[in-house]
Amino acid sequence: MSKFELVYFPFNGLALASKLMLSLGGANRKLSIPDWPTENPINPYGKHPELIETKQDGYELILNERRDIEEYLAGKLGFLPKNRKQLYQCSDYVNEIFQYGEFFGRLDVDIKTGYDLEAEKKLLEKGVNTKEEIIAYKKELEKLQFFRYFLADTTRFLCSQEKHLSQSISGYYIGDTATYADIAICSIYSEIKSHGLSYIFDIAKYPHVKKLIEILEPNSAVGAVIKTQTFALN
Repeated sequence: MSKFELVYFPFNGLALASKLMLSLGGANRKLSIPDWPTENPINPYGKHPELIETKQDGYELILNERRDIEEYLAGKLGFLPKNRKQLYQCSDYVNEIFQYGEFFGRLDVDIKTGYDLEAEKKLLEKGVNTKEEIIAYKKELEKLQFFRYFLADTTRFLCSQEKHLSQSISGYYIGDTATYADIAICSIYSEIKSHGLSYIFDIAKYPHVKKLIEILEPNSAVGAVIKTQTFALN
């Protein structure tokens, strides 16, 4: 049986989906914190998360790309459909979720911690005179307008996921067990909540999305990862 080591910082971030798969899949795993930035020069790609799989014969497989890690674990731990058509459907759902997550990742940190959209109106009413004030004004306005675009994209995204999930009897995207797609949306929802922005990801308006989250979140393997930011104990 393989042993997995996931190297990442002491928060969920980009490693959350991988941590959830390892926990839900009952893998023999441990979480390590990198000695950053000391080890950066010896890391093949200079970034994390990093997955190290040690097989029974001692062979090590090392992956450093987030999506590669997630896709590998999904296949290894049984979170990909075996049916070819369903496999492509799952991949399509994951890509859509990932693109939305990338959009969220581009939000300014200040906005993620709670930005009042009324500030945009106030900013427009504010007078600017010096070159420095104009530059600062443009930067603030761009951040606020980007957040507005993100809100609109969130509505589009949730409507799309609601449509996908409305075709499911079990509540999962595909079949009657969790797949990579289910874990992916649970991850992005958790990440958005951690920034205090659950109000923009208003699942109450989307009953099928809400149903899926309510299926996954009470799972002890999911809850332990999200709440403690470490792996669930075996």
